[in-house]
Amino acid sequence: MTQIKPIWSTTTGHVTGIALIFVATGMGIGTFVEFLDGDSGEAMLLSTAITALFGYLLWKGTSTGALDHITLFSAVGVTWLTVSVVGALPYLLAGTFERPGIGFSVVFADALFESISGYTASGSTVFGLHNPIVDQGAGLLLYRQLTQWIGGVGIVVLVVTVLPSVRAAGLGLIDAEAPGSGVDRLAPRVADTARRFWLLYLTLTLLLAVSLLAAGMNVFDAICHALSTASTGGFSTQDASLGHWNSATIEIVVMLGLIIGAANFTLHARSLVARRPIHHSDSEFRGYLAVLGMGTLLVAWMLKADGYGFLTSLRNAAFNVVTLGTSGGFGN
Repeated sequence: MTQIKPIWSTTTGHVTGIALIFVATGMGIGTFVEFLDGDSGEAMLLSTAITALFGYLLWKGTSTGALDHITLFSAVGVTWLTVSVVGALPYLLAGTFERPGIGFSVVFADALFESISGYTASGSTVFGLHNPIVDQGAGLLLYRQLTQWIGGVGIVVLVVTVLPSVRAAGLGLIDAEAPGSGVDRLAPRVADTARRFWLLYLTLTLLLAVSLLAAGMNVFDAICHALSTASTGGFSTQDASLGHWNSATIEIVVMLGLIIGAANFTLHARSLVARRPIHHSDSEFRGYLAVLGMGTLLVAWMLKADGYGFLTSLRNAAFNVVTLGTSGGFGN
């Protein structure tokens, strides 16, 4: 096969192209699950093909250009915008938000909202009475969960793991995407730093999936909720969210996952290197736990004053304070 020669030197276009390849991979996984579930998967398959082709042409047709701070921030912003728009394709092609009396502009806005909410791991949703979550295909639901997982640590961080041409500027890309005051280099090569972040993220996700399976979820739901817990996104495969299971064990697993997922991954990585937890020595982490703890006690006291039992008050307070404090978005 003849390779496409780069005709445009643009860091923004090159990073965006690679990001779309990863998005197409998520759509492809959803397509495979649709087939396994007995659905035709036409919408997911077409979305995968369009996204993969667009991403491939953009990736191979460009090369990295300038790597200054303005360009790096531009690359991150344009990548997220493009991914969010293209990420709405499965919802649009599947007619997920179509309903009588609703024009295309509203359908497009709903699909775009769901995509943006997913890739930014925000947790808000436009699924509701007219289009329940449980009525959607398994492949589409898994893709929806994957949007949060991809967005959790950051798709640009994922791009850096396979883009050696950005060299030291890769840390600038990660810093431009990540919240907070800065990102530490965990390894001599920036790509290795990005890989360590994703390895930690993947490990957390796998541990959560196994724990949720042991706590009573089926395999599909355990995987889906592990994806949206590790990312602190909060999407669920059930309209009642975690309230569908009404399980204190499941809520505890999710709370621990949210607390770990929302914490500084640099601390997690350095703890592994030191072979012991070092979180207690970090003032930010101590303050983070203190806020969650005080919030839990305050809300539990308010619920107890409203007539709820002690254990019920503590359970509901802890879960809701943690899910809100970590921007988790789950409900019980």
